[in-house]
Amino acid sequence: MSLAPSHLAALVLLLRLSAPAAEIVAVFPAPQYTALKPGLDFAQIHVESVPWRIHLVRLDRRQPGLQLRSTLGGGEVIGLATVPAQARACAAPGWTPLAAVNGGYFREARGPERGTLAGLLILDGELLSRPANTSFWVDATNGLHIAVVHAKMEITWPDGTTSPLGLNELPATNRPALITPRYGSQIQVADGLAVELRAPGGKPFPALRASSNYTAVAGAHHAAGRIAIPRAAALLLAHPAQRARLEALADGAILRFTTACSHDLSSARTALGAGPTLLTGGVANPSLLRPGADARRNPRTAVGFNDRYCFLVVVDGRGLRSAGMNYAELTRLLTQLGCTEAINLDGGTSTTLWVNGDVVNSPSGWLTPAVADALVILRRDE
Repeated sequence: MSLAPSHLAALVLLLRLSAPAAEIVAVFPAPQYTALKPGLDFAQIHVESVPWRIHLVRLDRRQPGLQLRSTLGGGEVIGLATVPAQARACAAPGWTPLAAVNGGYFREARGPERGTLAGLLILDGELLSRPANTSFWVDATNGLHIAVVHAKMEITWPDGTTSPLGLNELPATNRPALITPRYGSQIQVADGLAVELRAPGGKPFPALRASSNYTAVAGAHHAAGRIAIPRAAALLLAHPAQRARLEALADGAILRFTTACSHDLSSARTALGAGPTLLTGGVANPSLLRPGADARRNPRTAVGFNDRYCFLVVVDGRGLRSAGMNYAELTRLLTQLGCTEAINLDGGTSTTLWVNGDVVNSPSGWLTPAVADALVILRRDE
């Protein structure tokens, strides 16, 4: 039986997308980089036949004075802001932001959780949100890592029993949530109960670190409603199903909790959660390449790296000039760039690349979107 040319082309494409990453045939023009600063380059790739508009920032990991840092939409607290605003806000004495992309997934629906993170976020070593999926992190020695990280956060009640613990999110049926001052100045609680937690000895509640253990002292109780979050304390929220747990906490009761994760993140200074994983050890994620995998093209943002370089990658989509990519196509691109590890970040209308003071891509919503976090490249001033 002979195949029609269109069927033959589809078969060839399927075989290519099902191959290991090292065997995927490159179809993208080689990027022509322009130096932004020593160790930092920028390139754009246009493929008119699809069409695609691809934007790349390449960071030389051997170049001293360049640093990757996560940011918060609310600056010091959880919130929403554009990538340019977040990049500019993280400028500090001795450090200049040069490039930035949107970060991980977040909750967009209006309500008390609008703008809260839907995965891991570590900001300057402080844990702000628990891992819930694939995560990217930078350790204290600037080592880069990607892995599926699971939260093992727990609280130990005074009677010795334990419960899973959320962080800066509304509580679930059997998972109370710890709300730190990073959440903001107040939180709206529809039902349930809240208890203030302080550090032993009257000390301010500590900035949390991942993979660490803590002791807290129970204080004032608060009924549902708009509850102020003390700057020197935290709140423990419980679902109505666990209300009795909090009602039983006497003033001064001792609780213990852990920020344990499936991976040791104690040395992580920057981290965000997104996914899925695209490349591991130079091998493509097989679930993205098998027949039946999600083939929808959308605007995409990704981070990839190898021993020499780290890449911020943005692909425009949902427009006449650029169709966007599916995960298989994005994996192929990152493979051609030489990445051995790569992760997909939040995409769609969030997709934004900011370079040297300007948004260089074309966000699909026309306006530069507000997002919950960003990943910024900063340069130490000479």
